[in-house]
Amino acid sequence: MVAVSGGYSHSLALNADGTVMAWGIDTDGQMDVPAGLRNVVAIAAGADSSLVLKADGTVAGRGFSRDLTNGLSGLTKVVAVSAGWNEWLALKADGTVVGQSWYGVPSGLTNIVSICASSGNDHHISLAIKADGTVAGWGFNFFGGPMVPPGLSNVVAVASDSSHSLALVGGGSPFLRNRLISRTAVMSGNTYFRIEASGAWPLSYQWQFTGADLPGATGPVLVLTNLQPGQAGTYSVKVSNALGTVARQWGVPQNTPQFGALYAGATLTSAANLPFFGRLIDRVTLRTFSLAVGFGLVTACFAMALASNVAVLFLAILDQRLTGQGLLSLTVSPAMARVFTEARQGVERVRPQRCLGRWESAQVLLQAS
Repeated sequence: MVAVSGGYSHSLALNADGTVMAWGIDTDGQMDVPAGLRNVVAIAAGADSSLVLKADGTVAGRGFSRDLTNGLSGLTKVVAVSAGWNEWLALKADGTVVGQSWYGVPSGLTNIVSICASSGNDHHISLAIKADGTVAGWGFNFFGGPMVPPGLSNVVAVASDSSHSLALVGGGSPFLRNRLISRTAVMSGNTYFRIEASGAWPLSYQWQFTGADLPGATGPVLVLTNLQPGQAGTYSVKVSNALGTVARQWGVPQNTPQFGALYAGATLTSAANLPFFGRLIDRVTLRTFSLAVGFGLVTACFAMALASNVAVLFLAILDQRLTGQGLLSLTVSPAMARVFTEARQGVERVRPQRCLGRWESAQVLLQAS
């Protein structure tokens, strides 16, 4: 599972294989997931509606108490969707926003990088983040005042509820808030990647293909058009600011090994190496072996947390399986046997004997022959 979204009475979940799950109360058909729906890269649950964004930039919708689904079937080049109270919004690859609601979408809304439909009824303010970190808002402020506080800037995320709105102001090193999802693309077709990042402004983006920088791909959205066989492979993105850099990859427009296959491969490799490393417990001191296993497990934890590509992730899983679940368990039984044996070969106390009306004791040192 790579993403979840909750509405008023139902929830959606997006699996890593591009399929969608729905549960809750189905009031308006918002839980009717079409049979065979795959290649989904984003989901949005509204008050009584559901939106799914496919890898080719098209959108499908279910539910809606009003007739708001008009226009969904013809949408293309969409990179993000949001659903609210009787409202849907779609962000297109060119930074424009389309949608339907009681209050519509302002004309001239461009250079947008993120959208949020409002879940409010009486109080209803929809929000959009611009590329410069400022926020645009529209709808109806039930409590009076502006849609967006004056001077709000350096914003990296927004949320709008039935009585209030929130904005996350960027700070610290970059942090990636969503995953790149593997997808299958058709020949000569299109696909779109989008990354959501937070951190201190300004944020810089660089997309890569098989580890090499893609010229001009320096924004939160990567557009691949007229796909050819040579474009199949691993895509990644690096997000940087003055405080650091973070990277994420795995977006691949063709069938590739998923995490399960990666985990299985690392497990089999660990099992094959376990006899070799396990026999070392009979050749070194127990303290040395235990410290080495503990160091390997700590290294695996750090590598797992900091893995930025598939190779590092494979080695991290291999290390974790070998040291944490293999050698760590193997250490217990030989350690207990060795301690027991060494105890019998060392000092052994003799039970006290009563002699001439008083208790006497003695110690016997048993030397190993």
